[in-house]
Amino acid sequence: KEEVVEQEAEVEAEALAMDETSKGNNEESLIDTNNESNSKKSSKESGNKPLMKGLSDFKPLDKEIYQKIKSTYKLSDDFDENSLYIREESLSSNSKGPKVVTSDNQQFKTIYYLTLPVRQILQADREQRLKVVTAGSKVFERKLKSNGSAEYRLLQEGIHLLAPYLTTRHVYVTIQDYCNLLEAGLVSFQTLSDNTVKSLNQQFEGVIVLTYNYDQNDVIDQTNLFDLSTISSTELSFHAICWKGTSRSINVMCGKVEIEVMKHKLEALGLLRPKISAPKREVTTVSITTVSA
Repeated sequence: KEEVVEQEAEVEAEALAMDETSKGNNEESLIDTNNESNSKKSSKESGNKPLMKGLSDFKPLDKEIYQKIKSTYKLSDDFDENSLYIREESLSSNSKGPKVVTSDNQQFKTIYYLTLPVRQILQADREQRLKVVTAGSKVFERKLKSNGSAEYRLLQEGIHLLAPYLTTRHVYVTIQDYCNLLEAGLVSFQTLSDNTVKSLNQQFEGVIVLTYNYDQNDVIDQTNLFDLSTISSTELSFHAICWKGTSRSINVMCGKVEIEVMKHKLEALGLLRPKISAPKREVTTVSITTVSA
């Protein structure tokens, strides 16, 4: 009898354990189902797509478009065309603003520059653990012309990356010329040096890059010079994107924040100078006296 009682007790214990396990699995399954349902509901309500990971939301720039850009700005052959990308998120038909249509019917507005180390990091994310919010610098933007064709304008944000490779539409200016540009707006040719004006006259209408390269002789206070031997020459080059029209003036296309940053850097280097204003035109007054017969 004792053996029979012990066997029955063991059977009841096993049955009870199986019931608990089954109940726990059912609860976990129910929790997972609810979580999945809630997640789908939340995603549907928010209407936001999950952030793309790795390099999956970047696509290389169409080769045909790159050739147009290279022809316009005469980019040197050592420029890495593989560094130009577009963002997949801007290919949506709901995206606002003008878009570039590529040969495979993709649409986008802005072209980004991704350096090799950035591309290598994103490409190495094989498990897609990185959530890319933004990457690279904006270097080109598409603008429509009046005749319906498109052009690709340089952007101030990434001009420091492209300027070393521009072989046209690029003019080097003096420190005084560059300080005149930093007052923004229209800058008259009368305020610029003769060499700068001569170079500007050789350029066609459109976007143009004006560059000043640091020269120690331009420092106002020669008794207070800095040791800049550890700083690369590219970091001591200043670039401003301007528009050259048909008049004898250029329009500075830099934002207020960008101009203030450049002013601060020039001031820190002891280079910032007051703007030279164009001379006022003399007004000649002519008096006409009418004599009656």
